[in-house]
Amino acid sequence: MILELSGRTKYALMAMLELASIYDTGETLQIRQIAAAQNIPDRYLEQLLQLVAGFSG
Repeated sequence: MILELSGRTKYALMAMLELASIYDTGETLQIRQIAAAQNIPDRYLEQLLQLVAGFSG
């Protein structure tokens, strides 16, 4: 079985992986840094992360 992910889901996962990669260092990343590292449009990523943050609270 092959699982197809939406573009939104792929971008969210890529952003979370980028954050996880620096977690142990205690560093912080700005959205534009994550977007540049993962080749995601920064405005889109900002909206997406706001949506994800809304689900956590």
